[in-house]
Amino acid sequence: MPDYSEIRKALAGDVDVEGSFGRFNPRIAVAIGMGEGDPPPEGSAGVVAREVGDWMLEDEPGLGKPHAVDGSSGRGAGAWVPVVEWTVEAAGSGIIELAVARAAAAVLDRLRNRRRDAAESEELQPLTLDVSRGMAAAVAANHVASTFDETEPLTVEAVEEPSSIAGVKVFDLSYVGAEPWVVLLRNDETERRYYVVVAPGGEIMGAIETNLLEFEKMFIRRPED
Repeated sequence: MPDYSEIRKALAGDVDVEGSFGRFNPRIAVAIGMGEGDPPPEGSAGVVAREVGDWMLEDEPGLGKPHAVDGSSGRGAGAWVPVVEWTVEAAGSGIIELAVARAAAAVLDRLRNRRRDAAESEELQPLTLDVSRGMAAAVAANHVASTFDETEPLTVEAVEEPSSIAGVKVFDLSYVGAEPWVVLLRNDETERRYYVVVAPGGEIMGAIETNLLEFEKMFIRRPED
């Protein structure tokens, strides 16, 4: 788990470090940067509907109905950015269904298509995308399913940034886009583990598959334990 001790101290504990506004959100969420300076009058939902489309706020098969919240982007105090979040939690010690993973990856694909359209148009606002811990777990699971022929739900062991793995304490919660997510997934039935590196925008940077060690199988902690 990320070490939130320093930021809890700095903020006097008066913040949910895994809340909807920031990148450590364990739920499936994406921050959509549009170059807006401050929250506009129509709010996050209005901006998303205007710049991306109403589809982004409608029921999504496998994910349910999302909602838009105010998030932050960048180092330090951070700038305003709208975040679209679903209630499905994918990061942390638990199980992720592959149908959920596919649905989350499909949403990102549609957003990337919108971003490509903007690059070719003078009328559309350019977009930047940053994914939450939960979304990183989901797209990693989708990649594992399609690449390694997995068909069963996967155990999510960890979703970490390289700096956290190295022991650096978290000092900001915003969507920064400076580090990838390192996702560990496991299939307890086939006794396989997957290491997937997910870019801040949700692209897959690499993945490897390994066997669980024989001694490890005896003591490994399962979600139902």
